[in-house]
Order: sequence, then structure tokens, then C-alpha cells
Amino acid sequence: MAYVGKHKTPKQIKLMAEQQANRTNWNDSGLIVFSGLLYFNLIELSLINVEDLITERGRLVASFVMPERIIGGKGRLVNIGKRGFIVDVINHVIEHRKASNLGVIKNTGMYCGLEPETRFFLNDKGEPFKLKKSSTGNYQPYALRRHIKSLNLGEGLDIRALQESFIANVWNASRESGVGDVDILKSLQKLTGLTTNTLRPKVIRRDRSVIETVKHLYENL
Repeated sequence: MAYVGKHKTPKQIKLMAEQQANRTNWNDSGLIVFSGLLYFNLIELSLINVEDLITERGRLVASFVMPERIIGGKGRLVNIGKRGFIVDVINHVIEHRKASNLGVIKNTGMYCGLEPETRFFLNDKGEPFKLKKSSTGNYQPYALRRHIKSLNLGEGLDIRALQESFIANVWNASRESGVGDVDILKSLQKLTGLTTNTLRPKVIRRDRSVIETVKHLYENL
């Protein structure tokens, strides 16, 4: 089982996100984090709502199942955790939206002060990244794809490579913890929605530099 291509370690993804936040804003940084540490694709990034991540009482959810309206079938498990870098980034995105007055509820702590039915990630105008039908009749995230190409010093982001990094990093962290291969594949199925046959070529067995950096992936990154 060999991972094809060079993947990013969690520390590298964290650094990318921090650098992007300094260049533009935390909204853009969140796109990196959700792709590389939570396995979001462009469709999911375009359609995730505030209410999927934040409760009515203004608390961030520790985990949730991807809504059927987004994934079109049985949802995969999204593990955010109760503290750590991912939680910090979500809070930064919330503060960015409030400071920029993007979909904000006035004088209330509900949903952390954001309109619950708005998309969590908005463009610079405060509008959702709209989907558009392709020539084959499928909805495509053209707007977000164009935005992604403008990030990372204009070199763009490879969302698929970030997703592949998530798979490799979870695999190594789990194996270092003593989890068996079959159980890791089952867990990755829940986290990605992929079949075991699709996952097998993507996982990496022995890479000490990755193993050391993905320990305590969510809470201590």
C-alpha cells in the first residue's frame, strides 16, 4: 500500500492555513483546514451551513454527520473535536464574518451571532459560493474553484491533495496507536464515505515523520 504523491503533514497544513490567514483572511484559511483536516471537498465547502457547525445556543458541535442535502445519501462522519486548531479556526471564521458583517444576527448569542441558514463559508461580498449546472446536468462548484485558484500566493490550492493528506495522516496516526488495518479502513470509510477498495491504494504504512506529527491530531495540533 503506497500513497501516490507527496502529502502534507498536519503541521504543514496548519502552517499553510496560518499563512493564508495573514495574506487574506480566516475564511480562506478555513477552506484549507476543512479540506486537509476534515476531508471536505468543494461541494461540501460550498454547501455547509452555520447551523451544521453551531447549535442554537451558540456552541460548536464536536462531531456531526454530513447532511443528506449536501452528500445526497448516507452522510459521512465529520470529527471536529472539542478543542484544538480546528476549533480555533472555526472561531476565527466566525469572528471574521461578524467583523465584516457577513450574515450576522444582531443583539443575540444564538448561533454565535450568525444567520443559521447561511453558508458557513462566504465570498468577500458576503454571498454563498454558488453551484452551477454543467453540460452533463451535474452541479459544479465553479465559483469556489475560481476562488481557490486565487489563494496560496496566486498558485491555488489542490483540494484533492489536501483530502489525500487527511487519509494518509489518519492512517498513520491510527496505526501508531495500535489500531488494526481493517479497523482503520472501517473508520476511514465513516470519515470519508469512500469504499475500502478505493481507500486501500491511498493509505501509507510506514513514514515516521508523518507518524510523529499526527499524534493527537485534533486537540494538540
